[in-house]
Amino acid sequence: MKIKKENGITIMTLIITIIVLLILAGVGITAGTNIMKDMELKNVKTNLLLIQAKVKTIYEKHNFDDINNPLVGTKILEIDSKYEAQTTKENGEQYEFYELSEDDIKNTMQLDDIEYDEGYIVNYENGDVIYKKGVEDKEGNIYYALSQMKPEQEQ
Repeated sequence: MKIKKENGITIMTLIITIIVLLILAGVGITAGTNIMKDMELKNVKTNLLLIQAKVKTIYEKHNFDDINNPLVGTKILEIDSKYEAQTTKENGEQYEFYELSEDDIKNTMQLDDIEYDEGYIVNYENGDVIYKKGVEDKEGNIYYALSQMKPEQEQ
């Protein structure tokens, strides 16, 4: 009498296959999340650099002719400490900060490609730009200003 060989998948093989697939999925999801955070950080950094360039141009024009070239944005009296922005000058005077509206960014500064999200705050004197929403890196650190981002994050 011949014994018929089973060609099906055993339960052990199925369990091992599922475990391997779960491990691969976990690694893929983690790598994908890190890549997305890196891309968001680079996108925000690019936006901040574009705004910073416009801020410097506006400030130079304002210094040359302040009547015909006013500073863009709404002057704010106090800035949240979570932004870790430099608020005082070397001589002890306070820096002035301006909050940019979506209209300021899109129409006045002509930066149509920048998403407004929660807004931006600028310091015209030192060129610092703050992203109010903040951006998180893959280590979980949250950055609000261009001045907070480390050089290795520029790559």
